[in-house]
Amino acid sequence: MKIVKVEDLHCDAGWRVNSFLKITTDEGIVGWSEYMEGYGAQGLTGVIQKLAESRWLTLMHLLPLSGAILPGSNILLPLICWIIKKDEYEEYDIHGRAVLNFQLTMTMIFIPTIVLMVFYFPVGFPLFVLLGIYILLMPILNAVRVTSGKKIRYPLSIPFLRKYPRR
Repeated sequence: MKIVKVEDLHCDAGWRVNSFLKITTDEGIVGWSEYMEGYGAQGLTGVIQKLAESRWLTLMHLLPLSGAILPGSNILLPLICWIIKKDEYEEYDIHGRAVLNFQLTMTMIFIPTIVLMVFYFPVGFPLFVLLGIYILLMPILNAVRVTSGKKIRYPLSIPFLRKYPRR
C-alpha cells in the first residue's frame, strides 16, 4: 500500500480555523485527521505540504537517471512529470524547469562528445567518461538537496525553459 495523495483542507469556524488532513492510498483507503494550528501561524500545514511536495520533487530529480538505461527517457520522463505537476505548486514548476534545462543542455553536449569519441578516441573517451559521471551525479546531488531542504543547483545549464509572466 502506498500513499498517492495528501490534501490539507481548511474551513472557517468563526473564532478559529478547523484543519483536516486527508490521505489517500493506491488501494482506495482514505484516512482523515483533524489538527489545529496556533493563531496566525501556518506550522503543521506547512510541514504537511512540504512533505507531500518533497516526494514529487525528489522523483523529478531522479527520473533522468533512467536515461542511462533507456536513451531519451532522461528528458521524456521529467517532461511528463513536469507537465502533470507544474500547475499544482510553484516549486514543481521551478524544479521541473531546472531539471529539463540541465538534461537538454547535457544532451546537446553529450551527442558531439560521442561523435568526437568515434573520430578521435584519445580526446573523446575521457570527455565521454567525465560528462557521463557529471550527468549521473548532478541529479543525485540535487535529489539529496531537495530532501534536506536546500536550494538546488544545476551548473552549466542553458535556460531553455524560462518562466514568463502570465497575461
